[in-house]
Amino acid sequence: MPFEWKSKTGRKRKGNDPKKLEEAVRAVVEKNKGLRETAREFEIDKQTLSRYVQKFMNRPVQNEATSMDLFTPNYTTRQFFTVEMENMLEQYLKKSSCLNYGLTPKLTQKLAFLFSQANNVQVPPSWTENESASRDWMKGFMKRHPSLSLRQPEATSLGRSTSFNRHNVGLFFDNLEAVMKKFNFGPQNIYNCDETGVQTTHRPGKIIAIKGTKQVGKMTSAERGPTVTICGTINALGNSIPPYIIYPRVRHQEYMERGSVAGTKIGRSQNGWMTSTNFEEYLDHFIKYSKPTNDNPVLLVFDNHESHISPAIITKAKETGIVLLTLPPHCSHRLQPLDRTVYGPFKAAYNRVADEWMLKNPGKPITLQTIGELIGQAIPLAFTPRNIISGFKSTGIFPFSRDIFNDLDFMPSDVTDRPCPTTTSVTAPTSLLCTTPTQPTISEMNRPTSTATPSQGPTSSEMDIVSPEDIMPFPKAEERKVGPFVKRKKGKSRILTSTPVKEGIEREFEDRCKRKLNLGAPNMKKKRESKGIWKPPPASSTSAPNSDDLCQESGSSDISFSSNSSSSDGSEEENLVIKETDFVVVKFPGKKNIIHYIGSVEKVIDPLFEYEVKFLRRQGIAFVYPAVEDKSIVSFGDVCRTVPLLRSRRGKYYFKKKHTNKYPNLR
Repeated sequence: MPFEWKSKTGRKRKGNDPKKLEEAVRAVVEKNKGLRETAREFEIDKQTLSRYVQKFMNRPVQNEATSMDLFTPNYTTRQFFTVEMENMLEQYLKKSSCLNYGLTPKLTQKLAFLFSQANNVQVPPSWTENESASRDWMKGFMKRHPSLSLRQPEATSLGRSTSFNRHNVGLFFDNLEAVMKKFNFGPQNIYNCDETGVQTTHRPGKIIAIKGTKQVGKMTSAERGPTVTICGTINALGNSIPPYIIYPRVRHQEYMERGSVAGTKIGRSQNGWMTSTNFEEYLDHFIKYSKPTNDNPVLLVFDNHESHISPAIITKAKETGIVLLTLPPHCSHRLQPLDRTVYGPFKAAYNRVADEWMLKNPGKPITLQTIGELIGQAIPLAFTPRNIISGFKSTGIFPFSRDIFNDLDFMPSDVTDRPCPTTTSVTAPTSLLCTTPTQPTISEMNRPTSTATPSQGPTSSEMDIVSPEDIMPFPKAEERKVGPFVKRKKGKSRILTSTPVKEGIEREFEDRCKRKLNLGAPNMKKKRESKGIWKPPPASSTSAPNSDDLCQESGSSDISFSSNSSSSDGSEEENLVIKETDFVVVKFPGKKNIIHYIGSVEKVIDPLFEYEVKFLRRQGIAFVYPAVEDKSIVSFGDVCRTVPLLRSRRGKYYFKKKHTNKYPNLR
């Protein structure tokens, strides 16, 4: 049986006018007219007229108002819940979705069953057998409440739901307002940058296929593919800077610039992600096109990723007239203009372009050699002035609008709003924890048409009904635990180029450097010594270097960590103290085994043990530099040891066999 009646001839059912129906009934009852004749005269179905005549004659009270209600169609005769109870369910579902804890249709049906049991509502036996409302009830409920719809939710992490709160957002707008008043930035000087990843395996769009087919396929390059990072930059005037693209490669190749947007800067990293070194290169690229000066500074807004924050980056920005402002952590989905209105259209445009490329090149996959051309075609379609200006406006950055977000936007953070354990020792009731003063009430969300005012209070029927919230309370996080836990430092919005913040970041980097060097951390020293990563210097060696000398600013090229790296006979103590011009053995993971290479340290990038190494190639017992320069940035963990140079002759370098024979896969 169909859920909804459909006419086979296309004829629509017409409702009867209550006044016209009353005249027909009174003509039959009071004037003793025939049923057929009256039905034909008033154009009413005979069976319908007969049913209303019986209702009129059997009415319980001879009252004019009651008799008028008899002729109004009652479409709720088969409903199990009253209108008031269904409105309570509707309000509960709306608030649950605003908290990012919305109910699925199955859970809604189960809640309806529990709601009926709590309020002693008579339901069909199938509800009791399945302990759930029927599917037909669910369809009818959704039809009776058009303000509800079945939606596919976007996965939202707990960090985003928690961090996007009034405190964090208010602190960001405080910092934004401070720099806007101090420097008087115009829209042409307000920039936003952010990264997004693009894979060679695109997401196909919808296609036209045979109706009723259960599975429809569309060709893609592979199930997985390498990631290319794109760092885009836009300003509030609607303009954009050519992108900075990072390939997962060590050396620069000609195909990386093929088909790209004019002015695109190419970067490289081991996995294709943004690093602090890449961001320094991006900052030079940004300075080239934005042309900031101390007399005409610019504002650059970006997220709190660790690759964006280092003393070298902040120093360069401050010297060139760039004011750096960070977003609160886990809030880029609301406060990042690129995420709001640009990167979504860009991904859609890239998928369309990739679909067209696959159609024109059957049997060929999209690789790193061709992805640059596809990115170059998709960027102009998404980085339009309309999208860019809309992104800054929707985030409240420009025009400046502190109140761009309302109470409903902050509702997900109410789940983790808990009383501070240090302020009181009395546990607050659950009913009080489930609501906050800034949280909109259910009546405000639903905006009912009732004329009752809040001062009138709930009616007697509302007091008797068990609400859905009593049956299935809204989610609320547990109270914070009190104890000597190690607290992770929380991120927040900061003006990085301000002097106090800059000095604080420099101190943090110095402390991290000291921890890396195991100064003042004997337990970590023992752990690393047991793994062979670090060995204490011999007793005859000189005293340990000063920590201030070890922790210099990022980007310095004259960092020297130790003194005697080799003894008189050429053997080396494995202290892993690395300086420029040293030769080191670096390991790289292969498909089956670990592969080792020897290279010379060209530059010590930062005090966190990142080095730029120029690699050699093995030729018999000697090592030579290849024709194509092979440079890479390696971390401290990839360096196995330093090797002393025995001799060099005519571009060939020789090392002792006792050092090179330890690594059978040395190349």
